[in-house]
Amino acid sequence: MKFNPNGKTVFFGTGYLVLLSLSVWFYIGFYYPDPYALDRYHPLSTALLWMIRVLFPFLAIGFLALLYRIQTRKTSWQSAGLLVITLIVLGFLFYPMANHFYLASMSVKNRTAEYHPYLQLTPHLYQPARGDTLNIVCLGGSTTEFPDEQGHGWPDRLEKILNEQQEGRPVRVHNLGRQWYTSLHSLINYETNVHPYKPDIILVMHAVNDLLNNADFSYFSHQAFRNDYGHFYGPVNRIVVSQELMGFMKEFIGYLWYYRPRSIIDTDFFPGLVPYKQNLTHLIQLASANGTQVVLMTQPSLYQPRIAIPVQKVLYMLNNEAIGPDKKWSYCTAFRGMNQYNQTARDLARDFELPLVELEKAIPKTLDYFYDDVHYRTQTYDIIAETIAQKLLEKEKLSP
Repeated sequence: MKFNPNGKTVFFGTGYLVLLSLSVWFYIGFYYPDPYALDRYHPLSTALLWMIRVLFPFLAIGFLALLYRIQTRKTSWQSAGLLVITLIVLGFLFYPMANHFYLASMSVKNRTAEYHPYLQLTPHLYQPARGDTLNIVCLGGSTTEFPDEQGHGWPDRLEKILNEQQEGRPVRVHNLGRQWYTSLHSLINYETNVHPYKPDIILVMHAVNDLLNNADFSYFSHQAFRNDYGHFYGPVNRIVVSQELMGFMKEFIGYLWYYRPRSIIDTDFFPGLVPYKQNLTHLIQLASANGTQVVLMTQPSLYQPRIAIPVQKVLYMLNNEAIGPDKKWSYCTAFRGMNQYNQTARDLARDFELPLVELEKAIPKTLDYFYDDVHYRTQTYDIIAETIAQKLLEKEKLSP
């Protein structure tokens, strides 16, 4: 029985059409990547995306050329099959070695000093200045911990201002802020590492990290919201979700191919306000029992009811921590949340008759003062230090 040439032409013509259609459909998908991945994994995601965009057309052309060579009998089916099998075998041989180096790069065994089994990140230890020195401890997150480009934070500036503008005891300002820390972290840290030394004053600023714990659908959360924040894995999330190379590549390619828009959550309900208020209340009570003066501060941010597009693009925390595979917060949600958290600090200051530093009202909500949601440009550090110093001096909290 002879092979029908027309049937052969139809067979290969159909093959070309199917392969070409699938290639085009697959290729176009890489022009609809997940903006989260481009931001979160940049520059890795951007480099891989463009590598795929550049190399994939050559790969598709190669398969079409192979099909043509089979059609014209320049390459046999057996040779083509052998080529495909060889590539698969080489892949299986290469994978164990690549997976070994990938997992080695993901290991945190050389960074264990950075992590803490209870506080996620190891806190800065408090070493009070001796003698007649007045010790001020600053508690908070990265907006307290992080310095400016010259390595000087607002606690450094505050110490300098206070020592220059008052003639009483020498002042030492201790920066115990830690990135990712919430009010619960600071409560635990204060009770275990600070409370026994009875500092004279503690300055407390928390809001945004507690606020973001409410987004229990995010990539950083692994169950529904818990009052003890046990659902939110924060910096140790990279350890919990680490996986072998093949799983990572499958997930990563999924980020870069045919992104599915997330549903936008617009809410003014934040269950985390309850533990936030409890944490600050316990902190105030512990400090007051020691004779330590507590000063609460509201937290400034770029969040507003209407946020311009240039500002939206720099809101790194909101765009990376209040977002999950299927959902994300609206910008108005973040604005409402910050207002409620700052108002809770105001209410506690009123109820316990504590000094309140209104930093939220002191810093303009523009890119001249912030480079992302809540982190400052150099001139902002000066305003913060001066505003706090003015409050402390006018309340005579530095008197012997």
